[in-house]
Amino acid sequence: MCGERGQSFYERTGFCSNPGDATKIMENCLKVVKSLPSDPVRLLQKHYLVVANAHKFGATSTVDIEAIPKDLFDLVMVDEAHHYPAHTWKRIIDHFKVGCKKVFFTATPYHRGKNIVGKSMEEQLSRYTAYQLLREDAVAAGTLRPLEFREVGNKKDNDDEVTRITLVVNKISSILMEHDKIDTSFKHQAMILCGLVSEVDTVVSEINKMFQPEIAAVAFHGQTSNDGFDYFRHKKGSTYLVVCGKAREGFDHNEVSVVGILRSVSSSVLFSQFVGRSVRRRRSNDTVTAIVVSHAYHNQRKNFEQMDELVESDPIDDEDDDK
Repeated sequence: MCGERGQSFYERTGFCSNPGDATKIMENCLKVVKSLPSDPVRLLQKHYLVVANAHKFGATSTVDIEAIPKDLFDLVMVDEAHHYPAHTWKRIIDHFKVGCKKVFFTATPYHRGKNIVGKSMEEQLSRYTAYQLLREDAVAAGTLRPLEFREVGNKKDNDDEVTRITLVVNKISSILMEHDKIDTSFKHQAMILCGLVSEVDTVVSEINKMFQPEIAAVAFHGQTSNDGFDYFRHKKGSTYLVVCGKAREGFDHNEVSVVGILRSVSSSVLFSQFVGRSVRRRRSNDTVTAIVVSHAYHNQRKNFEQMDELVESDPIDDEDDDK
C-alpha cells in the first residue's frame, strides 16, 4: 500500500485482526509522484518497494540512471511492457541486471509486429510467458465485456469532417442510451480518439453544440490540464472524453462502454490499447457489450478483425500529442 493510510489488503481480508499489526508486514513503499532528486540513491535505498513511471528515470529527467547501483532492486515489474524495446524503457530496465528478476505485463505482447523478449514469438511464448489470458477466456470468466464493431458512413460519400463527427457521435449516443437501459445503475460514457489536437478541439466543440447547454464533451491532450479528465472521470456530467496522445492505455474506467475512432489508426497496438478502454466489466454480471464506432472513411474494420492476431508489419504511431 502506497500513499495515504487506508485499509490494507491484510485488514480487508482479516489476515490481521488488529489493524496496527498490518504495518509490521507491509512493504515500506515509495510512490514517486513528482520528480526524483538528481541523486536519488539514498531515498530509494530507504524503501523496499518503489512505484514510478519510466519518465521519472528517463533521459529528460534529472536522474542519471547510470549513478544508481545496478543491484539496487531484486525485482523489476514492468506494466505496459510492449514499450520495452523502445530506447527509454530498454535503457532503464536493462540497467538493473545484477541479480534482478524482471516480470512484464502487457495486453499486446509484441512491438512493431515482433516479440519483445527472446529471439522469436515462438520462444517468447514457450520460454518467457508465465501466464497468458486470451480475450475470449476473459470474457467467459466475466472479466471483460464482449466486443463489437459498428461502422457508419460510406467510403464513397466523401463526407466532410463535421459530417463524419456528427454521424459517429449520433451512433455513439444511441448506443449509450441502449446501455443505460440495460444497466440503470450508472451512466455509461464514451471515449473518442483523434489524431491531432486541432481535431480534438473540433470534435469537442461539435459535440457540445449538439448537446448544449450540457457540457457533454471534454478534451484531454498535451495542451490541456487534468481538469477536463478529472471532470469526466468523476462523472460530473461529461459523457464524452475526446483524446489525442493521452489516456490511450493504462486508464481503467469501467463506466466507458463505447469508444469512437475519428482518425486512421495504422498501428494495431494503438488500436487494441484504445479499444481496451471500453471492455472492462463493472461487475461479473455486467451484460453490456462494448462497442467500437468508426466512420468508413477511416478504414478501421481491418484493425478490429485483426485484434487477436499478430500483425507482422505493425508501424508504431509516434504522433506528438501537442501538434
